[in-house]
Amino acid sequence: MYENLSSTLVYQCHKYHNLKSSNSGILSKKHQAAVKELLQNQSILLSRPDKGAGWVLMDKCDYISKLETLLSDETKFQCLSKDRDQTKQTELKIINLLKDLKNRNLLPPTQFERLTPCGSQPPRLYGLPKVHKPNLPIRPVIDMSSSPYHAVAQWLVSVHNQPESRL
Repeated sequence: MYENLSSTLVYQCHKYHNLKSSNSGILSKKHQAAVKELLQNQSILLSRPDKGAGWVLMDKCDYISKLETLLSDETKFQCLSKDRDQTKQTELKIINLLKDLKNRNLLPPTQFERLTPCGSQPPRLYGLPKVHKPNLPIRPVIDMSSSPYHAVAQWLVSVHNQPESRL
């Protein structure tokens, strides 16, 4: 039962993330034009709320300052380096670990191919406004779907959820 849950959840998340707004079918052409105009305005941000459906319209400077405040909390986030993106190095470390597992016959070649990261992107941080709270605080979300860790993390969850799991 649980082995399919993680892959189903990931699939649904990708599906939801790639969907266009379902509201466009009920909006008139006038409203659709107004939304397009709002999206072109660089001083505002159009986002989805952290709970429920709909759109949230925020001042972009306010959104950025709230995210910067979150990032400045050293108990939750730590600045590792300002200039370097370590995605490629992380990708290479994961590839070398997977090669080692394959060479020791702990990982089948087909699994190795599926888990090997290629063309990864750094994880992306964004915030969803909490519309049910005063002053619209931001809930941070880290999108790891295109990171080097994504395929391996999915696989580990599936292995963990199997009875008597082992590599």
